[in-house]
Amino acid sequence: MNEAPRQELRLLAAQLRTIIGESPQGVAAPALLGAISAALVWQSAPRVPLVATLSCLFVTLAGWVLFYRHFKRVGIEDRDAERWARRAFWKTLAHGLCWGAYSLVAFPANPTYQSLLVAFMYGLVAGGVVVDGPHFKTFVAFAVPTLLPVVVRCFVEGTTVSIASGAAGLVGLGQSLFAALSSSRVNEQAILARFENEALLEEVEKQREQALEARSRAEAASREKSRFLAAASHDLRQPMHALRLFASAALGSKSDAERRQIVERIDASVGSLSALFDSLLEVSRLDAGALEPRLATVRLQALLGELVTEHASAAQQKGLALRLHARDLNVRTDAVLLGRLLRNLLSNALRYTDRGGVLVACRRRGNKARLEVWDTGVGIPADLQTLVFDEFFQIGNPERDRRNGVGLGLSIVARIAALLGYAVEVASRVGKGSRFAVELPLHDAPESEKATRKLPIDGALFGVLVVVLDDEPEILTAMSLWLRQYGCHVVAAESLEQAREQLQAEGATPELLITDYRLRNGKTGMSAARELRAEYGPELPVLLVTGDSSVDISGTGLKLLKKPVAREQLEQAMLELL
Repeated sequence: MNEAPRQELRLLAAQLRTIIGESPQGVAAPALLGAISAALVWQSAPRVPLVATLSCLFVTLAGWVLFYRHFKRVGIEDRDAERWARRAFWKTLAHGLCWGAYSLVAFPANPTYQSLLVAFMYGLVAGGVVVDGPHFKTFVAFAVPTLLPVVVRCFVEGTTVSIASGAAGLVGLGQSLFAALSSSRVNEQAILARFENEALLEEVEKQREQALEARSRAEAASREKSRFLAAASHDLRQPMHALRLFASAALGSKSDAERRQIVERIDASVGSLSALFDSLLEVSRLDAGALEPRLATVRLQALLGELVTEHASAAQQKGLALRLHARDLNVRTDAVLLGRLLRNLLSNALRYTDRGGVLVACRRRGNKARLEVWDTGVGIPADLQTLVFDEFFQIGNPERDRRNGVGLGLSIVARIAALLGYAVEVASRVGKGSRFAVELPLHDAPESEKATRKLPIDGALFGVLVVVLDDEPEILTAMSLWLRQYGCHVVAAESLEQAREQLQAEGATPELLITDYRLRNGKTGMSAARELRAEYGPELPVLLVTGDSSVDISGTGLKLLKKPVAREQLEQAMLELL
């Protein structure tokens, strides 16, 4: 139903509520007047027709009483307004016909009494303006059959007084109809104005509720942000504190063996810091909507096999059995995001399992593929199974031991699942283990996609001339040291101008450019790449390394890595470019 008919029905229902709600006075007054008038004409009017018409009148009025009681009990729904309007019309018409018949039966021979009868019937019609006037059609159903018969009878009598009485009655009928029409229009405008006021009040109330809800969400987000930052600050400070202590210890160390041990500890702290930073960055990007799923056909058996192989050594170190049971099914999804989701589930399962093992399973359920990660670990209490997806929430790790993770893995799982449109199911028993599961729609048209493979590093970078651009001296020094360990010839500079001077001085041609995105003097790594390619050829490989998640390299032919970058990532990226 469109808006216009709906508004008409709503208006009609409001009009009917008004006229039916006035039924008690519309019934009581005619009943009393009928009894009084019957007593006055009892001696002169024919008894049988008079009793018959009065009986019909009182039966009709009794029907109105029952109609009114039904209205009070059930009310009028807007959708039923037309049905109620029809019933009100026919009951009102019957009421008017009874009075019209009564006027003919009680019509006196005396012209003076005829005038009184016309005045009496006009009084009934005038009173009907108040009761039935809000709905003009209903008023017409009462006024015309009530007053018109006696008017016609007066004209039929043909005397001067009767004709004058009939004419007065006719004028009174016209005036009553006009008054009822005006009343109906005024009532309609009042009802429509009330509707507008109600709609305005509803809109104001809705906006108030939305404002309160937005305020509540903002306050909750603020509290959540404070909790998130407090937990993140603690977990970031721990490895930073350890790094400062190790660095101080290394400066005072006099033994190469001791310094090597300290460097290994420094590397572990850096790895912990990098893992936390990666997780925080991933949470931030997922919350900001900065990740767009790139859908492709994915073979689940191959993907799960890679994940199990990747975690095999971790399971072996803990003495756990890591098994894969997967059907060869295809789905259409983002392989990187799905891999991240499953990797977090698998890492979490291994972290919280000390005996038994972990099972990764893939099976068909209807037209979906169901992926499950089972473990025989500590389990999750029923009242905490929803909280485990909150940031930094961990069971049994109040001291925030980083060896047990940082509490962001399942939070990332929930965000990735929401981004991909999946639901994560959890089933767990304390002391028995847990099962996490997701379901994906099957896709039966596999695409031939080239599998990625890890390239060997042995000697592949020896003698390669690499230009490194970064405006941070510490990063520039660290990158140069690392590249020289592989035998690379390095030209390190904080700006493109410095790099050009060194290349011209050596008369050398660069074979690879590794550059930060933001450089000195408003330059960017992309502009530096364009200028060097213009000088040394468009095929110059370029690796862009940045911490800016908004950088878009589409159509540039560059390879992008996000900071912080692991050594293995840099190795593979360089080998792929070369």
